[in-house]
Amino acid sequence: MLELSMDPRISSPLGIAVIVIGAIAALLFLAQQYALSQRDPKEPPFIAPRIPLIGHLISQFTEGPKFFCRLKYVFPDSVILQY
Repeated sequence: MLELSMDPRISSPLGIAVIVIGAIAALLFLAQQYALSQRDPKEPPFIAPRIPLIGHLISQFTEGPKFFCRLKYVFPDSVILQY
């Protein structure tokens, strides 16, 4: 008789959590890519984060208000802040 056994690394709660988090991250990444492909040409350019999905958030927490000054310096043609 054929015995089907699961890999113990996958059947543990930690293994399942890693798979679920990875699947959610992949779906969010695909949704972001789809949304970017549907942009109107009249909209301002998209500024891609270094780390997909959470890069801007991490930069805002680490840099504070300097984050927006850096974006304005790096992307002068984008509408980021009006002084």
